[in-house]
Amino acid sequence: MLTLSNDFWAATILPAQGGGLTRLDWLAVGTPFPVLRPAPEEATLDPNQLACFPLVPWSNRLWGHALPMEDGCIAVPQNWCAEPYPIHGDAWRSAWQPVAVTAQRIILQHDAQPWLALPYQALMSYTLTGEQFHCQLTALNTGQRRAPFGLGLHPFFKRTPGTRIRARTRHVWPPITSHSSCRCIPTDSCNFPANGQWQPLPEQTLDHCAGGWDGRAHIHWPEIRKTLSIDTWPPARFMVLYTPSGADFFCLEPVTHANDAHRKQPEGGDLGLVWLAPGQHLSLEMTFQMQDDHF
Repeated sequence: MLTLSNDFWAATILPAQGGGLTRLDWLAVGTPFPVLRPAPEEATLDPNQLACFPLVPWSNRLWGHALPMEDGCIAVPQNWCAEPYPIHGDAWRSAWQPVAVTAQRIILQHDAQPWLALPYQALMSYTLTGEQFHCQLTALNTGQRRAPFGLGLHPFFKRTPGTRIRARTRHVWPPITSHSSCRCIPTDSCNFPANGQWQPLPEQTLDHCAGGWDGRAHIHWPEIRKTLSIDTWPPARFMVLYTPSGADFFCLEPVTHANDAHRKQPEGGDLGLVWLAPGQHLSLEMTFQMQDDHF
């Protein structure tokens, strides 16, 4: 277990469990506030109990058990017993290796599991810069042919009774089944809470992917009179919002491609998959900065 801390943030990282965060607290309040839902203090965790974990080399589910290639497909087996289809790539269920550890920055490395048959190397860095907390995920194609890559970050934010969010997306896909790939609908024509206005989190469960995102979002916790700004770079064009009913957390996940992008036909534009030639890389950075309450 590794830690980062300054006057504003305290982060705990567990390289052996998906290279993920087990907690991230904001310290510049009377009592440290868990910005991300803390993981249980157990020696072995299910990655879904982490506070945040990386998604690489794809986000969400591969409904066809296959990664499309230029000369066919790579068969991908089930990688988690709770899901019939492979989900989130291999990195979130793998041990990562620390390659650099300083007082303000930790860099972890992961090499693709042999069962994936998609050679790549990933780097995950966590950095404190004053009042900002940064995560950066990079994937490098170490194979011999072009391949489709996608990245994402899967934070589990603390949900309080007064939590509100603000983000702007243009369209949203309802949850997908194994038999159908749903068409997107305009955000303004539905009740999806990412229309550019402050919105409370819904009471019902949502598990939707949205596109046309500008890569920015805000979370307001009136209980501590603070607002978290989330910025991604390059700006992520897609996000997944997961709000399980009755839970003390919700997920707002920056991702580089739409759910089911490997199987869908483009609907008026590309769906975010990036084809990397051997030696090329793809990166996604997420920055948190806490602001005083302006309500």
